[in-house]
Amino acid sequence: MALKIPRRRLLLFAVPILLPGLVLAYLSFRSVKDERLLLEKSQEARYESFADAVDRTIRKTRQAHLERLRKDLSEGGAAETPAAAWSLASRLLENPLTHSVAVFHGDTAMFPRMPRNDSGPAESLSPAAEGLRRGPRNALERQVREEWRAGLYGKALASLRLLLHGPDSLGPENVELRFGFRLMELKCLARLGDASEAVAAARRMVRDLMETSELDSYYRTGFYLSETADLMTSMENLPRDAREEFFTLHQRLPRFLSNADVVRREWPDSPEEILRSQAYGPEDSLRVQYYRGMPYLLVGFPWLDQGAQALIRLEDRVLVEALRTELQQDRRSLWKDMDFSVSNLRDETVLASEGLNAGEREPALERSFEEQFPAWRLVVYKKPAGDLIAQGRWRIGLQYTLLAFSLLSLLMGIVVLFKALADEQRLVSMKSNFISAVSHELKTPLTAIRMFSEMLASGRAAEEKRGQYAQRIGAEAERLQGMIEGILNYTRLEENPDALRFEELDLSEAARDSAALMSGAFAKAGIRLTTRLAESAPLRADYNAVRSVIQNLLENALKYSPAGSEVVLEIRALSAEIILRVADRGIGIEPADLKRIFEKFYRAGDEMTRRTRGSGLGLALVKRIVDAHGGTIKVASKPGEGTEMTIIFRRETDAPHTDR
Repeated sequence: MALKIPRRRLLLFAVPILLPGLVLAYLSFRSVKDERLLLEKSQEARYESFADAVDRTIRKTRQAHLERLRKDLSEGGAAETPAAAWSLASRLLENPLTHSVAVFHGDTAMFPRMPRNDSGPAESLSPAAEGLRRGPRNALERQVREEWRAGLYGKALASLRLLLHGPDSLGPENVELRFGFRLMELKCLARLGDASEAVAAARRMVRDLMETSELDSYYRTGFYLSETADLMTSMENLPRDAREEFFTLHQRLPRFLSNADVVRREWPDSPEEILRSQAYGPEDSLRVQYYRGMPYLLVGFPWLDQGAQALIRLEDRVLVEALRTELQQDRRSLWKDMDFSVSNLRDETVLASEGLNAGEREPALERSFEEQFPAWRLVVYKKPAGDLIAQGRWRIGLQYTLLAFSLLSLLMGIVVLFKALADEQRLVSMKSNFISAVSHELKTPLTAIRMFSEMLASGRAAEEKRGQYAQRIGAEAERLQGMIEGILNYTRLEENPDALRFEELDLSEAARDSAALMSGAFAKAGIRLTTRLAESAPLRADYNAVRSVIQNLLENALKYSPAGSEVVLEIRALSAEIILRVADRGIGIEPADLKRIFEKFYRAGDEMTRRTRGSGLGLALVKRIVDAHGGTIKVASKPGEGTEMTIIFRRETDAPHTDR
């Protein structure tokens, strides 16, 4: 049936959908003309946003590390002695913002204590051992050498103490040789296993090494400290607290010595001169100042004990890494294709976009951070005109593409809408035909029942006819009941597909029952019903549902088969599936109707002129039942040659089967 939609309804649905889309398209075309101006304005806003993002990243990173520094300083700190200054410096050097540090007590530098003269890295041999190798200068030194080689560590210890503290002891000018002999003294105590005496002597030696400025280099100081720490941590009977003390010294020593070397070589002036140049007041604690282009932070009271001060040269590398990480992780348009450079007060570039040639580019924005740390200058460069035009062309193309896609979506939406309207109208028409057909089908048995019941009630029926009339009433009532049950079964299955009750059954047995029930109708129509059933076809299914499937297929074959023809009901049981086949030699189905025979209410031809009876729900019910059982149904038909319906049920288990 051709479907026609009134023009008024077409306009009712098309105009409200198409009109806004066309207006939007017109406005989009107008806005494209000013696209380049919009791009330039947008790019300027991106420059500002980028600079703000850089500022936020710097502030966030700096604040986090300064908070960590405040937390480290909350423990307080003293610098009355070099040992206390070393302890304070160890905490400060662990902060990522710290490049190097100097600790003062008053105006006196306590860490690092500068040596008299830097003679370079120390040799691996201590001065005392070197002196013994070259030959002793007096009899006592020769005696120490002989006792040490003989393994007489107790006598060697006594001789060393005479050499260090006796009347013939070394003079103050022999400071390196004195520390060498003190190291030999520690080795003797270690060999003798005198832990308490060794700890006391080692602590005195560490204190003296920290306080002296008489050694010619930090490398020599580091040698003695390292040898002392290694010797003490190797003693087996060393107390736990002492072991932890010397192990900590061993761990921190490389950083301490490296810091001293950096202060001596890389600071522009001595720590005392830099300290005197800083104009700090009592309210300026933890404020950064620059000295010859380098940032310094002076920490004093109340963060440290009274009289203690720490001068920290700050490191901007951690801020550079934070910016680089942000640049790599943030893939939004804010960072994309942005050309920039960041430089410090010494005009050194600390970070720049890849492949940037600043000499050929025009700055678009400059921002200085000189009032804070780090004192950087950010320069963002304009995009080349060609890139901006290309970007605009790309954006214009993108807008046209989105516009075309929107219009296409609108058209597709209209098509889908009208298809839905057409389907709904067709369904309404089919329901109307169904009601007409069902009304006609229900009216026929009801008329017969009323007519025969009136004849029985009036007493006009002959005695020999009453039994026939009663049988006719029963047959028409059974026919009426079958029609009503078919409609109810379809409605029940459509509303609740889970209403089926699955159980183990034999499909062949269900087919035999259906064939026996239909045998009388086939015999009356003069059609031969042939059954080819497997001896056993075990299946998990709903018994009444599969009976309904078989009965509907047999009824369809009966309706459309001529007298004298044959209808075959076959069941084959295979290992993984059970096949149900019903074939007839009837009028067949037209190819145009094959695609729709399983739709509800569908029947080929006109409902009121069709010879065969039916509601249009039989095959729709069959399809729903088969789908609910996880099966498939296939139809093969040729007009004038017959129809073959094949249903395949999947078996859940490999039950025994026979096929004949």
